Amino acid sequence: MTRSEAELRKQSRYNYVQENKFFKILRANEPDTSTEVDLDLSPIITYLRSFTNNEDMSAEELTQRLCWLLGMRAFLRPSDTERVDLNKRCVEEGFISHHVVRPKETSSGIHKSKSVILRAHFLDRQLCPVQTFKDYVRRLAYTKASFPHPTMSSLRYNPLIRHIKSPKVKVSSQRISKHIAAIMSRVDFPPDYRLPKARAAGSTHTAKNGVSVYDIVAQGN
Repeated sequence: MTRSEAELRKQSRYNYVQENKFFKILRANEPDTSTEVDLDLSPIITYLRSFTNNEDMSAEELTQRLCWLLGMRAFLRPSDTERVDLNKRCVEEGFISHHVVRPKETSSGIHKSKSVILRAHFLDRQLCPVQTFKDYVRRLAYTKASFPHPTMSSLRYNPLIRHIKSPKVKVSSQRISKHIAAIMSRVDFPPDYRLPKARAAGSTHTAKNGVSVYDIVAQGN
């Protein structure tokens, strides 16, 4: 076998593995239903754009918006969002890098913390995850706190998502899931159709709009 043939086989194997990872992510987040539904997000977009800015939203509405955007744009699970550590965020012009402490997924059996970058949407501030993140921290997560990690009590961090009425209190991934479901429920679904998770809806919607599988997998991981 020549060197070029070996390289082609290696690249082909790599592409196969990456595609399997992508579809594994989609299958893991698919709603349990046999009904094929073309997900129309326009009711959600219309709702989010109905607010002039984040100041017009209640604390609950702003929390729901942020949790939904993190799932749709960053492909974060509710458990990932729960574990975002504000002490390790990096805010620059046009983007925010935030740190997920000991996420649910593992690599070779090891929970490796990961950083996720959110880029600003300058043309549509109502859908901008960076602006929403900044406004949420200013309004609800302004108090520095220290809580034990959900799966490792010896590890402490400063959580992003807080209780609506008590900003000094963190919330669980179950509550974050409910915040996301409150947004997803604005889409019309057939009877008995389970609401899709934002992570699954985001990756599927992105793929249908021409983004490469490899870019989606890289963002999801």
